[in-house]
Amino acid sequence: MSDAFAQDSFTRPVIEALAKKHQVCPFEFSLDLALWVDCVICDYNYAFDPRVYLRRFFDNNRDDYAFLVDEAHNLPDRAREMFSAALTEQAVVDLWPQLNDALPSVATALSHLNRQLAEKRRICEQNDQGSVVETEPPSDLLQATRKFIDQAENWLVMNQPAPFRQPLLDFYFACNNYLRTAEQFSPAYVSYFELARRTGLHAKLFCLDPAPSLADPLTRSRATIFFSATLLPMDYYQQLLTASTQHYQMQLPSPFPDEQRRILLHNRISTKYANRSDSYLPLAETIEAVASAQTGNYLVFFPSYSYMEAVVERLTTAYPQRQLLIQERGMAEADREAFLARFTADNQETLLGFAVMGGIFGEGIDLVGRRLIGAVMVGVGLPQLCLERDLIRDYFRAYNNRGFEYAYQYPGLNRVMQAAGRVIRTEIDRGVIVLVDDRFAQYRYKTLFPPEWQNFHLVQDAQTIRQVLEAFWLVG
Repeated sequence: MSDAFAQDSFTRPVIEALAKKHQVCPFEFSLDLALWVDCVICDYNYAFDPRVYLRRFFDNNRDDYAFLVDEAHNLPDRAREMFSAALTEQAVVDLWPQLNDALPSVATALSHLNRQLAEKRRICEQNDQGSVVETEPPSDLLQATRKFIDQAENWLVMNQPAPFRQPLLDFYFACNNYLRTAEQFSPAYVSYFELARRTGLHAKLFCLDPAPSLADPLTRSRATIFFSATLLPMDYYQQLLTASTQHYQMQLPSPFPDEQRRILLHNRISTKYANRSDSYLPLAETIEAVASAQTGNYLVFFPSYSYMEAVVERLTTAYPQRQLLIQERGMAEADREAFLARFTADNQETLLGFAVMGGIFGEGIDLVGRRLIGAVMVGVGLPQLCLERDLIRDYFRAYNNRGFEYAYQYPGLNRVMQAAGRVIRTEIDRGVIVLVDDRFAQYRYKTLFPPEWQNFHLVQDAQTIRQVLEAFWLVG
């Protein structure tokens, strides 16, 4: 600690070097140092997650903290994840053979747990949807889980080495989390079982509404300020984060001049799933019209990989001269950095980058100035249909008659706004944002646009796009 106080700041390299010098855990060392600072920058987990929140601050040391929650649009789904818990049948299948001979009592308890999962699997297989949803915690499964934990704990506390120790420990923690979450079960939860391709049966206690679960963590602060560039509509985020829409709120205008951006809304292309095959060629023509108006770097965001790949194929065939850069599935960190490195300010030819909306390039990246001069948003960003989204829809349909909005529309539009926000990053940036989907022109979407989007240009063909954008770039 004395060595640390001699430093100008507690940066990660400083902490790592001192921890190595004194042979202490750098993470624990950073927590000790955090008690001496005025501001701690950390992940949401350390303030809100019941498993890992920083107890040294909030349980034993009730100071007057303020929470400044940046990128707060991400917190509802993150909170659902924190307050949910899951068990997978595959984890049981993988673990049991390793325990059968070495720890027969633990293996027997695991077999009982597996029988409960097998019963739920049988029910799911009889259901056309491959799933079953319950509004009460699964008592028989919880009982079997407790018995397994008791048996596993008897061996784990002895801290003996074994090749199966780590997978046993991992599953032990998963079971503990499942039981802990069951204790918080309320009308804002469901228990569901779903057949999955890779992991077999998926058993989950799913938090539908994060606000009741966030209520207690929020009392750890004297005040909490949620902020983001995309907290629209604000009553939606207030409801999901605090269960109330009566808190003080402030909406500040964009700091960037309107004349630096051009918003185009193309309302003659439908990107609905049933109409996508008809949109491939019109989309390719639209993207080419945007790219041909001004040399530079562009990002085109799609709702899915398959949709993106189909349009890229048409674009490559029709305009083979274009430089294309395509986001791959499961990109490693080095691949992501290489992707972004291609967006240089001195590119002499137009570069078209293709990415998935809501993915790794949809937010949190800064391509300042000429590194990015335009983005095309294909579709309204709706999350893919799935059981969890439908459960959220059904819950809020009954709660406030806004089920589709809370489950699909508002999260989708947030993805669109986040991706579009990659274009203008400083007061000297200039760029274009093109919204492509006939639904954007509907009242239910236009009224949700941020103020700086209200002065959009309605376009209906590639020729008009080219004319509007050429005039915009000519002024610059």
